[in-house]
Amino acid sequence: MQRTSKYAALLGAIAITAVAAQPAAAKTDKLNIKGEFKQTGTKLNGTYKGKPWGKGKITGTLIIPVATLTFKLKGGTATIRYTGTVTGTTVKGKFKFTKGTGKYKGIKGSGTATGQLDGSDYVFKGTAKY
Repeated sequence: MQRTSKYAALLGAIAITAVAAQPAAAKTDKLNIKGEFKQTGTKLNGTYKGKPWGKGKITGTLIIPVATLTFKLKGGTATIRYTGTVTGTTVKGKFKFTKGTGKYKGIKGSGTATGQLDGSDYVFKGTAKY
């Protein structure tokens, strides 16, 4: 009887540990972010503000037609690969998250972005799961 109780207690402890060790469910956010950029050669530097990340800095590179942009966030970074096309002075395209650091490690998601050729008035809309 005492032996059965010890096994039951041990199995209960293992079950609780297994449940506690489960990773937290991924969080999915809708993005609505405005950005502004300045370009020097192939280097991009700018700022962003919007939901869900508030405001911060963006750095990246542009090798037409692809821009790689890294958003500096509280708790890490999120990097996207953006491919756009130009019509007049407007740039429209799609982006996909390629990596993240800190609490954004393993980030997934995608969306669209529209802005002006001079780097102004960019709006990023999409989803991010991390």
